[in-house]
Amino acid sequence: MNSSIESAEWLSLGDDERVLWHGRPSAYVFARDLAPVVALALVGFAVAIGLRFALPDLPWWVPLLPLALVAVLVFVGLAAYLRWTTTHYVITNRGVFRKHGVLTRDVTRLRIDRIQNTSYNQSTLQQLLSFGDLTLFTAGSGTVDLVLEDVPDPEDVNRVLSDQLEATRTAGAAE
Repeated sequence: MNSSIESAEWLSLGDDERVLWHGRPSAYVFARDLAPVVALALVGFAVAIGLRFALPDLPWWVPLLPLALVAVLVFVGLAAYLRWTTTHYVITNRGVFRKHGVLTRDVTRLRIDRIQNTSYNQSTLQQLLSFGDLTLFTAGSGTVDLVLEDVPDPEDVNRVLSDQLEATRTAGAAE
């Protein structure tokens, strides 16, 4: 899994930098965004079929109108898929990256040595589905600097990051 992300052109790794964890938002988030789209598309198909058979005297093009809604919904579903597939989170031994964007690309990097605190939170539903948000705070800012939203297994990801933070602090103290 790491070898493909390490070669991503947007991820500028240093010579001695290695990927510790890579992921994207939970698939449940994509499913949550897609569910209403699918439901509306099914309603559009049902209305089109219902108009065709319940009111056969209507002009031929009237039952096609709900199908225009279905066509729009296909694009909405495609946009949700692209948002999900183009969002990446990467933790390396020297930084944390968040990349997102469909038409544009937004890459944020926080250096590990700047991260002061981390926290994660999960709603009850997120706990059941095993995803949540990981929040990173940098030294001196007192505000949230980066949020990795809807991360699968946020407790494990937080542990990977915390272990690297500790290793970085230990190495810095030894120098």
